[in-house]
Amino acid sequence: MQEALRSLVDAIVANDVSLFSGMMDRTPGLALASFSKGATRQGASIGPCFIQEIGHYIYAGDTALHFAAASYRQAMAARLIQAGANVQSEEPAWLRTAPCGGFWESGFAEVGSGGTSGDDCVFD
Repeated sequence: MQEALRSLVDAIVANDVSLFSGMMDRTPGLALASFSKGATRQGASIGPCFIQEIGHYIYAGDTALHFAAASYRQAMAARLIQAGANVQSEEPAWLRTAPCGGFWESGFAEVGSGGTSGDDCVFD
């Protein structure tokens, strides 16, 4: 499930609506999934936990909804919420510490109203 979740996040970040929709149609449970592993501040290398396109790391506990918010993909976030994504889940550490206060706090969650790093960050 971790590998599929990473593929879904990559589709969200790339704004690949076709891939995102297909994955959600086949595996709607991805909306509820969260990463079990992720980067930590102790890691020295960027590794596979870093998503360069949006300048963020994947942390344990992050969900596809977190990355839809970080990527400003409102329609995808709405689809995730319709599939059961938890809008009440804790915002990820990288949004809590964002210099701008984080998109999460700015109201994006209203759409639905309602360690390791580097090579250790393997999604299996």
